[in-house]
Amino acid sequence: MTPVAHSAAPLERPAAPCATGSLEGRARASLGSAIDALFAKQHPDAHWCAELEGDSILNSEYLLMKFILGQEAAPQATPDDLRRFTKMGAYLRMLQREDGVWGQYPGSPPDLSACVKSYFALKLLGDSVDAPHMRRARERILALGGAEGVNTFSAFYLACLGQVSWDACPAIPPEVVLLPRWFPFHLDKVAAWTRTMILPLALCTALRPVRRLPSTLGIGELFVDQRRRQTLNKPWDRRDPAGWTNIFLALDRALKFAQRMGFTPGRAHAIGAAERWLLERMDPATTDGLGAIFPPMVYIQVAFQALGYPRDHPVIRRAEHELDRFIVEEPDHVRIQPCFSPVWDTGIALYALTEAGLTASSDERIARTCDWLRAREVTRTGDWANNLRPADRAMRLGPGADDSRGGRG
Repeated sequence: MTPVAHSAAPLERPAAPCATGSLEGRARASLGSAIDALFAKQHPDAHWCAELEGDSILNSEYLLMKFILGQEAAPQATPDDLRRFTKMGAYLRMLQREDGVWGQYPGSPPDLSACVKSYFALKLLGDSVDAPHMRRARERILALGGAEGVNTFSAFYLACLGQVSWDACPAIPPEVVLLPRWFPFHLDKVAAWTRTMILPLALCTALRPVRRLPSTLGIGELFVDQRRRQTLNKPWDRRDPAGWTNIFLALDRALKFAQRMGFTPGRAHAIGAAERWLLERMDPATTDGLGAIFPPMVYIQVAFQALGYPRDHPVIRRAEHELDRFIVEEPDHVRIQPCFSPVWDTGIALYALTEAGLTASSDERIARTCDWLRAREVTRTGDWANNLRPADRAMRLGPGADDSRGGRG
């Protein structure tokens, strides 16, 4: 891409007013300080990318993933890995509130799923169940209804580590990848990051991987009703017998019965199709990890291990590297970002600066930022193109587009 010509001229900045200056003067000075502060965060190549802060589940799910994969100890874990695992546990303790819970954000209500996963991760790291912080967490989890109340994504981790049955997780048949476009559900019709989560989970619910832990490392003490470790945590809706909730529950039960009976004649073909679909969308030329966001980048490592991929396979090695780039290590703790957002952050910063009066013709930094964004324009088609009508495809994609295959999202 050829850069546009720039006419760099310094922005006229107001002199710093004294404390008794006019309101307008003080406002202009504050605006100037804000502009300086924002530019101070700009990277040398003219983009912005701030840390995307997440909650405790990023650390706890990462640690649980390592235990699922059997990578929590030497020789599978390097000394650097072990140091980071310890620091991840330290961050979980830092985020725990005085009453023993973890939440989604400061001041939020307690999040049961976050509490269960943090407790489980800390116990696996070696924290004693009799330690004050663990006792407080356990008491609050039980008061909130017990671990049987965790959400679907959390149940996936518990099933992989043998703490609940796979029957306690919704059935996601990998055959969804084969559904025709006229069907009410189709992968092209859901958000890009959603479909990259659905298929790894579908592979896991079909293959049902389980890492058996010693009973001393389990979390049976977090369940109020032990029987509910075997069933889906979703009650039938007796007020609306023909409603969607009951339809999905009936379908879930039928799919699990079919799997138990071995009545899944096209399963192998569906698993292969799902694997190919995922590999195409893990192409490093188009994405920094599956979906470029934490959840599917975790799920894919579990799913592909269940498929038999060794850890030294190039796909797995790349998946590990891409996920570990989210790690932020400090002297006393490690935290994890859910994703990177350079285009988003740069666009927002550029919008704010232009609203403040800066333009590409008046400030070379703005011009360079515009060049940076233009250089990252996506010119290839992705899965979204499959949702266009034939006339729209010809208009949006050009001649011959009707014969083109949808690319990667």
